Amino acid sequence: MRSTITELGEIQVLSPEGDRLALKQLWAAGPTIAVWLRHFGCQYCLQQVATLTAALPSIEECGGQLLLIGNGSPEQALRFRQMKARGATVVTDPDRGSYRAMGARRSPFSLLGRGTLRGWLAALRMGIRPEGLQGDVLQLGATLVVDPPATVLLSHIGTSLGDHPTVESLLAALRRSRHPLPQTVPT
Repeated sequence: MRSTITELGEIQVLSPEGDRLALKQLWAAGPTIAVWLRHFGCQYCLQQVATLTAALPSIEECGGQLLLIGNGSPEQALRFRQMKARGATVVTDPDRGSYRAMGARRSPFSLLGRGTLRGWLAALRMGIRPEGLQGDVLQLGATLVVDPPATVLLSHIGTSLGDHPTVESLLAALRRSRHPLPQTVPT
């Protein structure tokens, strides 16, 4: 990470409704898995989001929440939330300031890593296809697990397409939180 977690928390992103929010507002309630997506139509990101949203019951059981950050338009973020990310908070950072602060890579050469083919095949096996360019195609992703107000429990900077931390590693990081969200009791 290029910036401190405190500096990163000050960066503003946009809600799907166009409201400006500081990242620290989004993880203030409790431990958060924050995922910086390549873009909202990325096949690798759609595979990652499908895996994470399927794991939402486990994430919530660990007292955590899921935050997805893209770099497309607010309208694309809204569509993405409605169609792909129910139960997660979705925001966008069109100027990619938070990506730079994270140290997320952006380069045509970073799209050719060893994990690219593996990630592509994993997404295809899940029936996931790309859904068009909805942000910066050269941007790679990153993931943080943040324990509020400013403790990093896990940091992962993607080195190729499809390079994501495992759900198990994210859940293990959430379990180290000192500030878990209260579990909701089904009614």
